[in-house]
Amino acid sequence: MKLNPKELNSIRKNPNIELVEENQKVYASELTDVPSGVWGLDRINQCSLPNDGKMTKHDATDVKVYILDTGISGTHIDFDGVLEPNPSTGSCHGDYANENNPLFDGNGHGTHVASTSCGLTYGVASNCKLCAVKVLDSGGSGSNAGVIEGIEHAVRDCAGSKKCVINMSLGGGKSTSLNMAVANAVNAGVHVVVAAGNENTDACTKSPASEPKAITVGSTDSSDNRSSFSN
Repeated sequence: MKLNPKELNSIRKNPNIELVEENQKVYASELTDVPSGVWGLDRINQCSLPNDGKMTKHDATDVKVYILDTGISGTHIDFDGVLEPNPSTGSCHGDYANENNPLFDGNGHGTHVASTSCGLTYGVASNCKLCAVKVLDSGGSGSNAGVIEGIEHAVRDCAGSKKCVINMSLGGGKSTSLNMAVANAVNAGVHVVVAAGNENTDACTKSPASEPKAITVGSTDSSDNRSSFSN
């Protein structure tokens, strides 16, 4: 909502309102090419170099993985058996980008992220349950308000379960409201994994990357050096 200065001042003085801030834009983290095939899957199954030439998928049976992004392509064969194909009432999917179908991805970013997480071919984990929570539109952008709604959706859907993960490969300017939503999700028992960002700057100036309770992940190359673009 838009407020004039008088209205804003009045709301800020209201003791029942904890925080007022601008509803900033958030964007999908930019995709980058990965050299040398799938060395990353080899790298993450061991603590140190050199790579051992083996790729181990981690069993994520009964784990719900909420991909807060541009949606997930529900017809992609890489998600057979791990993605409920119908965004019906009662499913774990949700749309907070006003595009009405979380299993349609007009951008491709969310599908890429979902495949990296739980895809049959190159996914880090197997046997998980993928949940498409669309918070970014087909152009790859959204708002803090939409992302917060997506986080709250995952927390509600996960109630009573101890095996839930939110993934957010997105970000924007630092936001107290967004960081609070992430912290609340972690306090509710949901693991939250977020991208550090790909602007070669300080992740502490970005949200949700700057939230201490999130697991903030940057990028490294095959020699364990920080990627030149990574926050």
